[in-house]
Amino acid sequence: MPFCGKCGKVLNDGEICDCDKKGSTTGAGESGGKYARMHEPEFTRAGGMMDGPAPGGAGSPYGDGTGRTPSGGAGSPYGDGTGGGAYGSGAGRTPSGGAGSPYGDGAGRTPSGGAGSPYGGTAGPSGAAAAAEVVETLSPYLADFLSALSAFWVRFKNRVGLGEPETNDVDYYERDLLIVPQCIEPDSGEVPIKQYKMAVLRSRLILSRAEGRLQVTNKRVIFRATGRSLMGRTTLQHEFAIDEIAGIKLRKNYRFSFLNYLGISIVVALGSMFGGFLVHQLQAWHFPVFIIQLLSLLVTGICAIPFFTMYKKFPLKMFFAAIGYGMIASVFSITRYNTGFGQRLWMIPLILVSALLLFMMWIVCWVPNLVATVDTKGTQPAVEIRRKEAGLFNLFRKPEYTGFGEVLPWKDTELAIIELWAMISDIQKYGDEAIKMWK
Repeated sequence: MPFCGKCGKVLNDGEICDCDKKGSTTGAGESGGKYARMHEPEFTRAGGMMDGPAPGGAGSPYGDGTGRTPSGGAGSPYGDGTGGGAYGSGAGRTPSGGAGSPYGDGAGRTPSGGAGSPYGGTAGPSGAAAAAEVVETLSPYLADFLSALSAFWVRFKNRVGLGEPETNDVDYYERDLLIVPQCIEPDSGEVPIKQYKMAVLRSRLILSRAEGRLQVTNKRVIFRATGRSLMGRTTLQHEFAIDEIAGIKLRKNYRFSFLNYLGISIVVALGSMFGGFLVHQLQAWHFPVFIIQLLSLLVTGICAIPFFTMYKKFPLKMFFAAIGYGMIASVFSITRYNTGFGQRLWMIPLILVSALLLFMMWIVCWVPNLVATVDTKGTQPAVEIRRKEAGLFNLFRKPEYTGFGEVLPWKDTELAIIELWAMISDIQKYGDEAIKMWK
């Protein structure tokens, strides 16, 4: 039943209280307008009426009843009832939690977590869910594309005569397979004990790469490297009887790579040319020298972000650093036509960037190197698993090579260095009893 928000008088539908009429005729429209919507039929009280606007009572402007109250009633702008309060959590449009609230957790469109919310987690699509949906949608197409590309490459190699048709479409690297018994047949009573991901073998000029694994059984030590080259599948395998091994030498170091030096020099040259092009393009657009200097410093600072944040992406790191170097060097050449002080000032960043670039070029030119030597008890010479050396230095000696230009340490190299000979010694001493010790 409608009632007056000021005096609590019970009103008929559409009736206006006398106090409101008096207030409106005397110019007190502010107080009357504030509670004008209290008289609409949809805002009714659920229980008995109060005699006045006591705070907290049903129907009170600050109470907890079912009227339109600012502190907690249903329909309150601050309450938790079911009305259309502005800050409540009822069924109206409320910003604090009600259903339909723009900030609540109800069933309406809410930014904090409600169902249908663009930011929430019930029914509305969040950013992570949308990204996952996109990835899930595109994954089949990407898989089909890669499969089609692989099939095309296999057909192409078969057509032009690269490799062997029987092995062109198989897994070159034998990943996640045990050498014994999945790749080669086991000996009688042979038990695999442990396998290491030992080395990566590659020859970049001929696009050849193989992954080498070393396996220890109770009868043999086997090194097997399988991979691919431009002409097809490659396989390298060494086997040693466990009782004939007199010692194993593993050496991990670094060597200078001229191929790395050549490649990184090309990358730095391209980056420097691009940086210089940017500066000269700004000159062509008639930018003031001061603006060109500021933009060069800004771009150099931006290029420093990937340089210091990327992990082991040396070609990209060097390219970004070279862009900064090219811009700084070009600005230095511009300032030499201005004041001598300006030229000397730009020598500082030029020297810093040049020193950093040269230092990184020197670092990149050194690559990891692995040498493994197996000594035997008989008269046979030691067998070396190492990179293929070129030049006149090996003209009069014929060591065993892997046939690859580089032999790089892999995931388990350090672990093999630590425990490989201890395992072999235990097997030689205790026989099959050592299987339980190491397996």
